[in-house]
Amino acid sequence: MTRITALRALEKAVEDEAVDGMTPHCDLPAIHVLGAYCGSLDAAKALHDALLPGILWQRGPNGQFCLFDNNVDEVSYSFDTTDSPARAWLLAIIRALIAQEGGE
Repeated sequence: MTRITALRALEKAVEDEAVDGMTPHCDLPAIHVLGAYCGSLDAAKALHDALLPGILWQRGPNGQFCLFDNNVDEVSYSFDTTDSPARAWLLAIIRALIAQEGGE
């Protein structure tokens, strides 16, 4: 399984709220992925800091998380949810990693 395939599978599991599918089959720290999925902003921040150094983040007024590349000065990815800010951040991180791998 390629890294991008594993990231896409993880993205789908998070989107579908499929806790059984949350075992990351990629190189992401599982403890932080599961923590963010379950609502821990500390886990989401730890995951962000570990995987996306230099990428700035901002939470918008409607719960969306926007990731900015300081060198490009544009949104890398954002995801909006009011249910779980930590899960929104987790999806933004996963989607930024997919974009870095050359995916859309």
